[in-house]
Amino acid sequence: MNRIASTLRVLAHIGALLAAVVVPTLIVSLLAGTVRLGPFVLRTGLAYAILIGLPMYLVLRWKKCVNLVACVLGGFTAVALPIGFLTWPLRYPDLKSTASIDGVATMIDGVPTAAGWAFFASGVARFAVLGAIGGIVFWSVLKVAGELTSPNRPTRQRPIVAVASPLVAFLLAGAILSVPKLTADRSCHANYMANSHVSIDLQVDDGEWGAVTELLRDYSAAHQLSFRDSSQVRPDVLRLLYLSVCDDSRIHLLVNEQRWASDGYRNILEGRGIGIYIYRPADERAWRELAADLIADLQMRWPEAVRFRDGGGYVVPMPEELAPVRSR
Repeated sequence: MNRIASTLRVLAHIGALLAAVVVPTLIVSLLAGTVRLGPFVLRTGLAYAILIGLPMYLVLRWKKCVNLVACVLGGFTAVALPIGFLTWPLRYPDLKSTASIDGVATMIDGVPTAAGWAFFASGVARFAVLGAIGGIVFWSVLKVAGELTSPNRPTRQRPIVAVASPLVAFLLAGAILSVPKLTADRSCHANYMANSHVSIDLQVDDGEWGAVTELLRDYSAAHQLSFRDSSQVRPDVLRLLYLSVCDDSRIHLLVNEQRWASDGYRNILEGRGIGIYIYRPADERAWRELAADLIADLQMRWPEAVRFRDGGGYVVPMPEELAPVRSR
């Protein structure tokens, strides 16, 4: 009987610890509007809970001070300590760096301003609140499991909670960790890391973003390629032109232009237009012919606006490997 009770006690604590990490992870995913953050938050939370939270709990249990307030403060501290250490403004005083957020100086010559300290404190507090929520969950599971009462007075729900809590927590944790595999982009749009690429600098202004999008969409349809437009506009923050054209073996084209409100929505690369990157998949001849067709389409739409750049960003002539293809 004592062995069963000990096993139930261990299971209840495992369930409480996992639940204390899983619930905040789900909250972060809900607030962020994406489940992709889940695995990182879960792993980080487990590390904090095991390395910092669990020793604190054992000390509190030894002192017989395990209660709701202690668990909330313990969870808050278990997250605040590592986050505070990692984001401490004075970690690298020799850098003498200067920084600002939304035009408000947070650091000048390596010295944090009052606004900088306020931003640091608010950032730590936001994460630490998740730890406090974890502390509430941890205490609640142990309370319902009867672990905070006398071990000689087992409650009716103790075996049910002791078995169910780790089982449910394990299932949820497994679901969270499997998110990257289940949601992974297996299309050609996720596989553009080829050996090398041709860089086209289309010398047109940002007002032509819509025209470039339409041209690539029509080009994709004409050549039976997959087209994806992931462009977005975040008012007063960012204008993004993100276009991808590909298939699994012939070619991959990528456009990734970002214009930030903090920079006045200007291209921070002086003298640049719209960058179109051509990656080379396995089929050597296919990508050359498709690249040549794209260049012809661009030059027909914007005569004299198509330039090429090398890996260092310098303007260069059209790559020799494309010239013979276009001359046929």
